[in-house]
Amino acid sequence: MKRLCCFSLIFLFLLTGCTSREPLRIASKDSAENMILAEMFAVMAGEADVPVKRNIPYGNTFDLQEAIKEGRIDLYPEYTGTGLSMMGMPSMSNGDEAMAAVREVFKRFDLRWLDRLGFNNTFVMVMPSDTAAQLGVESIGDLVSHSEGLHLGCPEVFMARPVDGYPALIRRYGFSPEPEVTVTEGREALYRDLVTDRIDAAVVHSTDPQIEEFGLEVLKDNLNFFPVYQAAPLVRAAALKRYQGLQDKLEKLVGLIDNETMRELNRKVMLDGYEARVVAENFLIEHDLYVKKPPELQRRELVLVIPSTDHRSALLAKALDATRRVFPNRRVEVRSSQDPVREMIEGEAFLTLLGAESFYKVNPGDLPELKENIEAVAPVGFRVIHLIKPSKMV
Repeated sequence: MKRLCCFSLIFLFLLTGCTSREPLRIASKDSAENMILAEMFAVMAGEADVPVKRNIPYGNTFDLQEAIKEGRIDLYPEYTGTGLSMMGMPSMSNGDEAMAAVREVFKRFDLRWLDRLGFNNTFVMVMPSDTAAQLGVESIGDLVSHSEGLHLGCPEVFMARPVDGYPALIRRYGFSPEPEVTVTEGREALYRDLVTDRIDAAVVHSTDPQIEEFGLEVLKDNLNFFPVYQAAPLVRAAALKRYQGLQDKLEKLVGLIDNETMRELNRKVMLDGYEARVVAENFLIEHDLYVKKPPELQRRELVLVIPSTDHRSALLAKALDATRRVFPNRRVEVRSSQDPVREMIEGEAFLTLLGAESFYKVNPGDLPELKENIEAVAPVGFRVIHLIKPSKMV
């Protein structure tokens, strides 16, 4: 009898020990941003001695919502605006109210929203800076007066949203006539249409790195149409109970990631080709949240130099777009120079953006002579020099 009791106690101890060591199942959507955040969650959980099983990426929003409700995953990054939408609730532009609402409605599923990370990945409307300046457009309201002939680009998901998507935007701002719309499936196609002048303006995400990459102007949402999409960990209450130190570790990220920071992290994955896990780990190391030798981030860069008198113009945006298509997932550094031709000839830069006059030597009385050592790869816009030789005065 004593032996049986001992075996029973040992079995119960082993069973309890196995249960307590069940891994925390962390998942993400298939976007770069969501994967970066999920990798941060995984590292922070590990710092709390929590065993982790990564499901990064897992699927779309619907897949994740169903999986966490049914207990197939325990934790993933979500956005307040998305949470309201999935629960059939109206969108909100007040961040505190939106957080209070999702926390209340998700209680029925034993799910908890932890505190917000600090950024708002809502929709925004952007235009090339040159175009916005020419038209005197600073806000979406300013754009309404240019409705005639306006060509707008929108992601497919934005067109399908009845409450905070395209139809509601047009009604709220009173666009008349309605703009012509190009619907795209991917962000690359949307930004390419924008920088190559196929569309005049586009609805994009506020943390997209292409906004700064192409020098785009973010138009003010002067009627506060776009709702908040503030990111936060969404976690099963059972997981928080099982791992007592998990919430404290995750909340060290609270307020640490603003829009500018998230845009830069996205850039490293979406444009420079780094892995989401490496980017996440480096960020945590920089903020003293993770003690480890920083992962290797060395990658050969392409340097594109521009004359110091230029700025981030539409021509530069087109050049960057073309360069990225030829060299995908490579970091492209843009640098101004007093003598871009010299830098390119001496190997300090790979490409430069020059006017046609830079390719010729011009001597009085002679035809222009083509310079050696530089070659035009492709035309970007139109910029030429006209040589006019006046006839002799009679």
